[in-house]
Amino acid sequence: MTPVAKYYSKVFGLGLGIGAAMEVLLIKSNYYQMLAASEAKQNLKDLQQEQEDLERYKRMKSASS
Repeated sequence: MTPVAKYYSKVFGLGLGIGAAMEVLLIKSNYYQMLAASEAKQNLKDLQQEQEDLERYKRMKSASS
C-alpha cells in the first residue's frame, strides 16, 4: 500500500469512528426522541391550522352564496 493510501485509510477510519461515536451519543441522549416529539408537535399545529383554514374557507364560500 502506498503512503498516500495509508494516510487516506487512516483518515477514513478516524472519520468513521468519530461518526459512530456521535451517533451513539445522540441515541443515548434521547436526541432523536426529542426531535420526533418536536416534529409531531409541529405537524399537529400545521394540521390544526389547515383545519381552521378549511373551516374559514367553507364559511366564506357559504356566506357568498
